[in-house]
Amino acid sequence: MMLLGRVQKDQLLNRTSYEFYNGMQPDGEAAWTLDESIAVPVWNFPLMTSVQQINFHNKTGRFIFGNWAWISYDGHPRPDHSPDERNGRTGHQRTQLSLIEAPNPWGPFSVFYTNDNWEMDDGSSGAYTPVFPPAWMGDEDMWMVSTQCCIGSSHPNTPDNHYNFIVQHVEIEL
Repeated sequence: MMLLGRVQKDQLLNRTSYEFYNGMQPDGEAAWTLDESIAVPVWNFPLMTSVQQINFHNKTGRFIFGNWAWISYDGHPRPDHSPDERNGRTGHQRTQLSLIEAPNPWGPFSVFYTNDNWEMDDGSSGAYTPVFPPAWMGDEDMWMVSTQCCIGSSHPNTPDNHYNFIVQHVEIEL
């Protein structure tokens, strides 16, 4: 579940100044509340929500984010570092990448891309934390960065335990 909050720049460190999205008013305007306990979720991807940031893409006029999750080989969510059902080890982590967009920061959000076996060029898996840095979001394309770890590469020159900083080119088709 993902909640949406807002605060004035000069109040960032003042938790009591934060307002939270609380649904839509009858006039179509977003409603806000200081009470976090009654905030309305803007995105819910049960057992699989792991969003680091949402950014606005100027050309499409959409809010875009990447979401990742550990998944089993039959596509079900699973806890971090649970045993790999194919070989009983915890080092290999199969991850799912979903790219999501919306016309407003409160949604409605829709998935426009999903990869249930998010692997790198060397065949390794375990990628997580996909982010679109705002400075790397152009009109026609953008770059997504992520981290990737652990065992699972089919490439013979990849060490068994490695961490990588990954940069992937993303083209936008309207």
